[in-house]
This record gives sequence, C-alpha cells and structure tokens, in this order.
Amino acid sequence: MGIDDYITIIGDKEKEINERLEKEKSYGENLIATATEEWKRKIKELEAERTNLLKQAEEEANKEVSLELMNLQRLFKEEVERIEEKSRKAIRKAIEIIIEEAKRWA
Repeated sequence: MGIDDYITIIGDKEKEINERLEKEKSYGENLIATATEEWKRKIKELEAERTNLLKQAEEEANKEVSLELMNLQRLFKEEVERIEEKSRKAIRKAIEIIIEEAKRWA
C-alpha cells in the first residue's frame, strides 16, 4: 500500500467521523429542542395548575367570608332583638311605675 492509499483511508475515516459528528450534533440539537418544548409545556401546566389553585383558594375564602358574614348578621339580628325586648320590658316597667305613681297622686 502506498501513501495515496493511506491518504484515501484517512480521508474516508475523516469523512465517516464527520458524518457521525453531524448525526450526534443533530441528535443532540433535537434532544435539546424536545427538552425545551417539554420544559415549556410543563411550565404552562404548572402555571395553569397554580392559577386554578389560587382561584379555588379565593372561592373557598369567599365562601368562608360569606358564611362568617352571615353568622355575624345573624348574631347582630339576635342582639338587636334582645335589646328591643329589653327596651320593651323597660318601657312597660316605666309605664307601670308611672301608672302606680299616678294612682298614688290621684
């Protein structure tokens, strides 16, 4: 074998290595692109999940606030009714006292 044969063999090997490098580079670029797309998709899913959880939390908080408000309104109404009943009793008592005093003075 002569030098030309070795040059040909080396050239063929170099060509083969370059083709393998290009294939590996292409494969790596495809992996990176796929991983990037998968990462973007997962980020969108997580953002949507976070948004849904925040909405659910807000709805639950609103329900709790509404229930608490209704409870406070009920307690307020009961307290007003108790005060009104005490006022009526006090007014009746005052009227009775006035009538008794009027009878005594009459």
